[in-house]
Amino acid sequence: MDATERQLAYDNFLERLEYFKKIGFIKILKRGVTKKFAFQRVNLDLKYNSMDQFAEKIFYYGEKSKYFWEQKNGRKFSINDFGNDVFQYIFEKLNEISEKEDSNIGTTKYKLRNKKTFKYFCDLKNLALFTQTANHLEKEERKQFRNYYFRIIHQLGETDYKKNSLNVSGTENEEIANQFSNSEITINFWDFNFNQFQPSNKEMPLFTGKPYKNQHEISVFGVIFPHYIHSFKYNKQYFYNPALFNGTDFDSMIFGGFDIDQTELESKFKTETSYEIGLNDNGGELTEIV
Repeated sequence: MDATERQLAYDNFLERLEYFKKIGFIKILKRGVTKKFAFQRVNLDLKYNSMDQFAEKIFYYGEKSKYFWEQKNGRKFSINDFGNDVFQYIFEKLNEISEKEDSNIGTTKYKLRNKKTFKYFCDLKNLALFTQTANHLEKEERKQFRNYYFRIIHQLGETDYKKNSLNVSGTENEEIANQFSNSEITINFWDFNFNQFQPSNKEMPLFTGKPYKNQHEISVFGVIFPHYIHSFKYNKQYFYNPALFNGTDFDSMIFGGFDIDQTELESKFKTETSYEIGLNDNGGELTEIV
């Protein structure tokens, strides 16, 4: 496939992405990172390694949250854990946010919009009720609530959770991504639209809106898998995920992810990246590689 054919295929793929975004199935997202930060994660040297070499790594390993490379800050629980200890930790972090002096006006405004919810987390007497209520949820909904609360805590950024966060920040706004990357690397990916989360249990406290609406931030839990990264941009040049050109059934690629051979992932990530933990997605069940 020559350059013209590749460009046509990529443009056609983007058209399908836009279609599924329009009907609300997915979100088209971007993540801005500096070249230094990106290269460090996959053991590349700014002086001696090329952007093509980085492309090989990002389209194989994806982009991971701080949890995977900041274990020195303490490991509270595993990524598959959504038991009592996790919900106790969530309550403690939201209690900390509710009581501490805000570091920025955005947090203050968000707390004002959610007075009742933060009042709930401010009262330590509610801790037992919170964990008990969470414990009675079905497994899938308990996991959704865990991800929901971690997303709020991550976006507010007011606690030490940000030191080894389980969330990766993305945005729908390219200008915001450029700000975070110092106009260097912008990773282009997509995620499914989980904004339709309608919990059946109404006893769990919920927040109104997102903390920073102007950033259009979308927090992805754990990892941006390479199966959902279609390209990245550096210095106005696009680097395409080669898996995109392995077929023409773009709808299947969008809903199932690109077909990427990761059979050697467990052995390679320990020597080729600075991540302390890896992650496999086995049909929706996440398993850590240590």
